Amino acid sequence: MAGLPGQVHDLGLTLTQTNATEARPKLKALATEGEVDQVRLSGFVKDIAAGKFKDQVPGPLARSLWVRQNTVEINTVDEIARSL
Repeated sequence: MAGLPGQVHDLGLTLTQTNATEARPKLKALATEGEVDQVRLSGFVKDIAAGKFKDQVPGPLARSLWVRQNTVEINTVDEIARSL
């Protein structure tokens, strides 16, 4: 999403080796894209199946559960990006 990686237990961005000049256009894109496609966003989360039974959880189910768990936060991504 906007060229920024995410992690399974985060709903946020860690911009390593990125300065403000590089980050601003990506944050602006997040702010202006409108509503975030939750399923598309889940595709950017690395290692989405985590924990003891990760090998038994199909990818689509893990993504669906991640979306359900983070729906409230996902719906505020564009608002948060605009405030930065």
